[in-house]
Amino acid sequence: MMYSGVNPWLCMVMGLALGLGMGLINGLVITKVKVAPFIVTLGMMSVGRGLTYLLATGVQGTVASNIPMRDPAVNFIGTATSARFRFPSWRW
Repeated sequence: MMYSGVNPWLCMVMGLALGLGMGLINGLVITKVKVAPFIVTLGMMSVGRGLTYLLATGVQGTVASNIPMRDPAVNFIGTATSARFRFPSWRW
């Protein structure tokens, strides 16, 4: 949303509200439907990741692709390799 020009503070409040709503849904499914908490949490994580991917890329990406970032420096973090090791696994 911040890429679209929305105020960062408003984005933070909206993110917290979304987390509260998803937690409320988790709690209701756990208590009323009696589904195991671990299963509900994993399911909600999949829903959250799917919605994030859909909102970030629309329908133009593939299932296997990462969410594209506009800044090349950010893309480097997850895709760069050196000496057969991915960048996130390097120890500084």
